Amino acid sequence: MITLKSLSKLAVVAITAGALYGCASHEGLEASVAQAQADAASAAADASAALSAANSAKSAAASASSAASAAQKDADAAYNLASDASECCDANTDRLDRMFKKSMQK
Repeated sequence: MITLKSLSKLAVVAITAGALYGCASHEGLEASVAQAQADAASAAADASAALSAANSAKSAAASASSAASAAQKDADAAYNLASDASECCDANTDRLDRMFKKSMQK
């Protein structure tokens, strides 16, 4: 049979093993928590950098849109000038043709 002395030795070994396992488990947990905190800090830094890049891209897009609007305005003005010049040229051509026809009839 199992004696009280053997049972107490077995209990001491079991308690010691449990305490060692608990300490080792606790250290692993602390390492996991530290790693999770480092990962969270890294993710926050990445998110901050992405937000900064997005804001910069938004600013560049707004600037490009403004430049495109100005270019469109200039193009419209140039088109209007060219259209007016074409109308003037057509009117001058018609006038010269009429003058030429009149001079040929004489």
